[in-house]
Amino acid sequence: MDSSRSGKESGDIAIPVREVKSSKLVKGAPPSAVVRLGQTPPASGWKRGVGIIDLILRIYAIYCCYKFFLAGNAITCAYLVLSLPFSIVCIVRPHVIGGRMLLLIFDTVFLSSK
Repeated sequence: MDSSRSGKESGDIAIPVREVKSSKLVKGAPPSAVVRLGQTPPASGWKRGVGIIDLILRIYAIYCCYKFFLAGNAITCAYLVLSLPFSIVCIVRPHVIGGRMLLLIFDTVFLSSK
């Protein structure tokens, strides 16, 4: 590709735009706004308000999901911290049956609750 072109990007297409003037123009009245190709019309007040409310609702929904996962991760971390000593005891003293049964029951309960 030759990057030394005359300042235009590849893919630019020149489209001629004509302004159509209405015959109902009143002398002294400001001309109506003309939106050309490639431009977006200016947002009116109520559309901007709806956009802000939409943003607030989306942030609130994300916050609710965040609280749910935060609580779930806290429970999982607490279970991990509490079950590690039992696991160490089961490894060091393999003849202790109660610790293994406790871990088996708790692991089954936690797996079935998710």
